[in-house]
Amino acid sequence: MQIANLTTTLHSFIFGVPIILVSSFVTFIFILIILISAYLLKRILLKNQRKLIWTPIDYIERRSNLSYEEFVKEYASIGKPVIITDIVKNWKASAK
Repeated sequence: MQIANLTTTLHSFIFGVPIILVSSFVTFIFILIILISAYLLKRILLKNQRKLIWTPIDYIERRSNLSYEEFVKEYASIGKPVIITDIVKNWKASAK
């Protein structure tokens, strides 16, 4: 009878810690590793999506009477540079 109790006691503890606590800790560490891995993978993927692709520019267009919608559609949305020539003609500071 005492051997059965000793076996049960040995199987219930690992290094003096109950098996239930050890398995809970191992499960916690496993889930933590999965969450950290997913977070790091997401950061890497998002970083690659935000990279700008620079292309050489031969010339920069000069435009006048450019509306806001045209500017956004043709230049700002694709990162193309433009020189707007008539932008300051109606500024009060240019008359003084």
